[in-house]
Amino acid sequence: MKWSKTRFLLALIFLTGAALRFYQLGYQSLWYDELFSVLAAKRPLPDMLLRLVTGDVHPPLFYLFLHLSLRLGNSELAARLVSFVFATLSLPLFYLLVRQWMNEASAVVATGLLAVSPFHVLFAQEARMYAMLGFWVLGMTYFFWQAWENGRFRHWLFFTLALVLALYTHNLAFLYLLALDIFALIAGNRRRWRPLLLAHIAAFALLAPWVGIWIGQASRVTAGFWARPPTPLGLFLAVYLLIFGPSAPGWLAPTGLTAVLLLLAFLILHLARLGRRIPPGLWLAVTLFLAPLFSLYGLAFIRPVFVERIFLPASFGLYALLGWGIIHAPPRWLNRFAGGVIFLAMLGALANYYHNPDVQKPPLREITTRVAAQVEPGDVVVHTSDSSALAFDWYAPELSPEVSYYLAGDPDFEQETARAYGGRAAGLRPLPAARILPLARRVWLVVALDHNIAYQRSQVEWFDRQFTRREHQMVGNVDILRYDVEP
Repeated sequence: MKWSKTRFLLALIFLTGAALRFYQLGYQSLWYDELFSVLAAKRPLPDMLLRLVTGDVHPPLFYLFLHLSLRLGNSELAARLVSFVFATLSLPLFYLLVRQWMNEASAVVATGLLAVSPFHVLFAQEARMYAMLGFWVLGMTYFFWQAWENGRFRHWLFFTLALVLALYTHNLAFLYLLALDIFALIAGNRRRWRPLLLAHIAAFALLAPWVGIWIGQASRVTAGFWARPPTPLGLFLAVYLLIFGPSAPGWLAPTGLTAVLLLLAFLILHLARLGRRIPPGLWLAVTLFLAPLFSLYGLAFIRPVFVERIFLPASFGLYALLGWGIIHAPPRWLNRFAGGVIFLAMLGALANYYHNPDVQKPPLREITTRVAAQVEPGDVVVHTSDSSALAFDWYAPELSPEVSYYLAGDPDFEQETARAYGGRAAGLRPLPAARILPLARRVWLVVALDHNIAYQRSQVEWFDRQFTRREHQMVGNVDILRYDVEP
């Protein structure tokens, strides 16, 4: 059977998407969240699960996959391999889903946008659970749509299993179940409500072993989470990030954002004209996109937990809408031009992500290597930030715990925030200066101003008063200070 032009185009899209997600997969250093992941996941399985239960705020499924992946080696490539695989598999699954919702042309365009999405590439190259969550939500939505259309038991069964896997990947996966429930209410097919309710009951029964742990994790988030309260512009910024990611250069933002707003405006006008004739697939795309966004935004006024990365699965609904709008919304020539501008802007943001150190992860690997090469007998390395302390635990385990120390006094650890629980689960044990310095001949002070900046600067001032500074190096935005300790 000869391949059609569409199949060749799809093959090109899938290969391009895979290549973009694999390109420089191990190039950037692991950053704080990734370091926590790998330091927890590399431990023996019972110890890993215990640390996650007592210190993390996420379910264990991603860490189980990461635990297996790290058996390939302690490298950035091995750490990010799980996310790469699930992100790459999401491309054909997304295409199949949008083709069922809408049509072939919309699915091809939407998948093409997803393939070059800087936001999706970012999490395909991060040792965290968000790419995996996106895949399970796609699977959950795919089988939900099948079950909603034909009512077959096997589709309800696969929907339930995908839902359970999503909930065991991230605690906020229920936001995407909420999106499907809202669609079910809008669609109004009451014959499907009963099997949908049974699927809920079965899924939460399978989740029962985790419920008690989930309550404890929720209390840790309540005790102190780093996210700021939402602002009126938070929703607009979230939509912008879902398309261009955090790496878009400033000069690109006005052009790309204008094209997005123009396309969305014509899409909304077209949907308003359709009225009751809006296809059900469009409604499902709308609820998948908007329900998690608005739900978490409202919840954030009670507890600030509005972080854009949890909306990676919601971006699938947005890309489906953009693909449909480019193909169908009038004026078509203008919307297709806007789609081309968005595509080019995405490529510009991707190029910036790959090659601009200012938007990349902190160079913690380079910092660790540089300091480790200069450490002499009698030296100690002291960290004012937990991120650099974790980096030394991972990249220079030979220096820990006899040489590399995390300085006590970080307000996050003093106030028992979620960050403190996570740091302890990764193995951090803060020590006061009085325990670290008495036997030291020289001190290397590593200052990564990634949080609690005033506190960290006060520690630098204290070291400057106590000891003689001999050297100051800077790698990225991290300061490396060397002091001679007076006898």
